[in-house]
Amino acid sequence: MKTPSLILSLSLAVAGCSTTQEPASSGPATPFGSLGAMTTNIGDGLYTVSAGGARTVFLVGDEGVLVGDPISTPAAEQILGEIRKVTNKPIRYVVYSHSHWDHIRGGQVFKEEGAEIWSQENCLAHIYRNPNPEVAYPDRSYTQKQVLDVGNATVELLYHGPNHSDCSTHMYFPNHKIVHIVDTVQPYAVSGAGGRMNDSYPKLFVDSLQMLEDEVPFERMIPGHGGPIAPRDAVINRRKYQQALLDAVKAEIDKGTPFGKIPDAVSLPKFKDLRGYDQYLAANAQRILIYYTIGW
Repeated sequence: MKTPSLILSLSLAVAGCSTTQEPASSGPATPFGSLGAMTTNIGDGLYTVSAGGARTVFLVGDEGVLVGDPISTPAAEQILGEIRKVTNKPIRYVVYSHSHWDHIRGGQVFKEEGAEIWSQENCLAHIYRNPNPEVAYPDRSYTQKQVLDVGNATVELLYHGPNHSDCSTHMYFPNHKIVHIVDTVQPYAVSGAGGRMNDSYPKLFVDSLQMLEDEVPFERMIPGHGGPIAPRDAVINRRKYQQALLDAVKAEIDKGTPFGKIPDAVSLPKFKDLRGYDQYLAANAQRILIYYTIGW
């Protein structure tokens, strides 16, 4: 298995990406680290920005700009500043990747620029049921697929069923053969959030990634946290890890291993090089055990 750092280095070299901005001053703290912004030019009008401990994207077309997650109000202000270093074209769209607050606060910054906010339709119930003063309500929603055009530059909003949430949008940029996947895939890492694996649908998670692989001819991915880009293999690896985790926990249940001992009994040596394996494997297994216990 190639090491994550080597694969990332190779993918950046192949992509021809360039980092156009140095990190801003550290700024206020966030749950995921200090607030700073770094923009990477993917090419042909597509950029990715790391800010506020998360990662988003923006696409520049002839008629305007499409932005991914706003992340938070201070992060959105920094992202807007990064966009304005590239173009003064109007902000046409903002697309929420899913309904979790750590990615979608700050949308009002872009609404004031005239942006229309989109989400997958299942997000609406979450956002209205759990309002947050920093989360701007979506203006439009879609069910399975929506194409947004900013002038000779398009993005496909795709829903492949429940995974990390029940309303995750995979943003596919067909001209680049790149998909932006937030939280469902952290390249070459076990499931995060302290290993608690807050993904809501452990089995459907596998089905969702398989559907993405089968239906979308992407070659690279941009994650919602971490480095700017990774190869398609990162998605395949994450799906295989998830399925192996499901299988391993089920095998321990079938053997009659006491429930309290199952998380520490699970071992997946094929995936031992994944980031966080030693720290979080038992916590990941505990989440799968809960799934097999209560069906969620």
